[in-house]
Amino acid sequence: KEQRKLSHCKKGSNRYFKQKARVSKLSSTVANQRLDFCHKLSRKIANSYNAVCVEDIDLSAMAQTLNFGNVSHFSPDKLAEQGKYYIVIDKWYPSTKTCRHCESKNPDVQLGQMEWVCPHCGAVIDRDLNAAINIRNEGLRAFYAEESLRKRAASKDIQEPVGTLGLARSVMYSVGGRKSSCKSGQSRINDGS
Repeated sequence: KEQRKLSHCKKGSNRYFKQKARVSKLSSTVANQRLDFCHKLSRKIANSYNAVCVEDIDLSAMAQTLNFGNVSHFSPDKLAEQGKYYIVIDKWYPSTKTCRHCESKNPDVQLGQMEWVCPHCGAVIDRDLNAAINIRNEGLRAFYAEESLRKRAASKDIQEPVGTLGLARSVMYSVGGRKSSCKSGQSRINDGS
């Protein structure tokens, strides 16, 4: 509404500059509200979970519509402050085409198809829920694979363990942004998500 009023003002007039200041103030208020929402949501996620698994996808389109891009930028920092993990799954992992029940891949799933039936087990699968569960499972698998490599390397007194994680490349942030592992006997993963 304020932007419409600005378009009716004569450029260079005092009224134009006053209205331009109002529009600028409203725009910055809305931007700050969105940023505040992203910070609060990422803080809630960091406080609720010991590890967060995300897919490494291009968030430019999602960031424009849902403002999800900012949340994914703030979450690693907030998790690192608390010594928790941010695990990134490769974008080419077939999370939507893999059945979460029998782990068979269905190459016939189309982009706009929201539900599909697994040809192996016959389960009716919701695409988004299935992808979320598969990303969580793959993230946990990658995390535990990395942990076992670290424990084996620690028992052999090897300085830097080399991880071979196939499709899932886990990026685990700890305090200071360094890669870190759990102490023996402690589990930071909350499986009941």
